[in-house]
Amino acid sequence: MDRLGRIYAILLVLVLSQLVGKLSATEDLNPRLRELDFSPFQKSLDRFKATRAEEIHDLVIDATISDLQAALEAGRLTSEELTLYFLDRIQRFDQNLRSYTELNPRALQEARTADASRGKDSKRGPLHGIPVNLKDNIDTRAPLHTTCGAEILLNHSPDKDAELVTRLRSAGAVILGKASLSEFAGALTMDPSGANAVSGAGVNPYAPELDVSGSSSGSAISTSAYLTTASVGTETSGSLISPASQNGCVSMKPSRGVVSGTGVIPLVRFQDSAGPVARNVTDAAIMLAAMDQADVDYA
Repeated sequence: MDRLGRIYAILLVLVLSQLVGKLSATEDLNPRLRELDFSPFQKSLDRFKATRAEEIHDLVIDATISDLQAALEAGRLTSEELTLYFLDRIQRFDQNLRSYTELNPRALQEARTADASRGKDSKRGPLHGIPVNLKDNIDTRAPLHTTCGAEILLNHSPDKDAELVTRLRSAGAVILGKASLSEFAGALTMDPSGANAVSGAGVNPYAPELDVSGSSSGSAISTSAYLTTASVGTETSGSLISPASQNGCVSMKPSRGVVSGTGVIPLVRFQDSAGPVARNVTDAAIMLAAMDQADVDYA
């Protein structure tokens, strides 16, 4: 073998070793470092599945946020039932899809509070009682954690919510939990899109062999699979719009400064933006309006 042939052979061995290592790493991504904890909801979930699950399914499928609000106002649906609907689907499907790193143990309490205030509070926000999730690089106060999908941040619990989360709560949103992502938003990793140490590798809900893209993979997977009403992800370059396109939902990257970046763990601070992930354009507009620092009504 001549010198050039030996060089090609060495390069081929290096490429194959990298490929084998990457495939092995992907297999190792399946275990969760933190299992999703359904214990705060299990009794309510059992009752819900035995009584209202099928009826609520018919109300929720293809419904916009405005449709859900109309059903809530008419008394055909409660925020508690809507939250249980998504928790039930998460329990049934997310072991395979891996779109969540953690559930909010207070989600049902938040939903019940929204129900209790519905008849009393005339100044309700556009997301009153609507369950949403948040990419796991967006700060949330205890008992939730903010991990970026990294083992080193597994027990990281910020003192306060990110500014955008404060605005979502003020708009009435129920926080379901934290959405998975490419670890550290795709930085410092050679793993596939949507893979992280905390929840494992995200899976496309349409077909497991399809790429989920990233880094806001869990936001897109969970929204597309009806494991949330909508989500908030982040983008440096393509991290919202690419997973949305791969998983069949809607997203956009807002201009810098439209949504506050305070409390969002950055990848490129001068380029990052948080933005909505939804199943339709109207819902994305409602989500953006709830987060927008300028209080613009995009819907």
